[in-house]
Order: sequence, then structure tokens, then C-alpha cells
Amino acid sequence: MTDAADVCVLAIDGRGATAEIAGADGEVHSYAVEPAPEGLDAWACSLRRLDGEGEGPYRVAQSLTGSWRCGCPDALYRARKESRLCKHARAARRIKALIDRLMPAGGRA
Repeated sequence: MTDAADVCVLAIDGRGATAEIAGADGEVHSYAVEPAPEGLDAWACSLRRLDGEGEGPYRVAQSLTGSWRCGCPDALYRARKESRLCKHARAARRIKALIDRLMPAGGRA
């Protein structure tokens, strides 16, 4: 069964990339997807909600060991304790998988 939070649609146009990410309640929000500053991670992006509501932007990263983390309150206070990923990390994981399929070397454009 697919959880509503698993829905992520990525759109790329002349202005950049946006992702439509649904939360567990099914509500969908648009996020700008941008490269994150280099760090000690295998891969990272920044997700910024376009309607200006909520906190953020959030840095979402895959560590060198393959685990995912995000700086959002859900990831910091709930998801980790429940052994799950927040909606931002689930979306970033799908975005990275798409990039890996399109750019097998895993490089940035």
C-alpha cells in the first residue's frame, strides 16, 4: 500500500527544479529543489517550501554510509525515534534515484 507521503513529483524548467511533496495527511506542497552546500555527505540537497509557510529550507542528505537525514522538526523529534524517514528525506531519496538514473556517474549538472 502506498502512503500519501510517498508521493513526490519533480518538475524541471528554466527557473530550476520543484518537487510536489505530499505529507501523511495527503496535503501537497511545492518545494524548490536546490543543490546543498558541500559537506561530509555522499549527496545533499536543499528543499525550500515555495508558499513561504513553515520553517526551512531543509538540508536533506545521504551520509557516506547510506543513511538519510533532514533538518526538519519531524526528522529531528519524531521520525528518528520511530525509525522512519520524514517526507523530505523520502522525496530527496527519490530525487537522487532519478538523478542517478539520468546521470550514472552521480555528478551534478
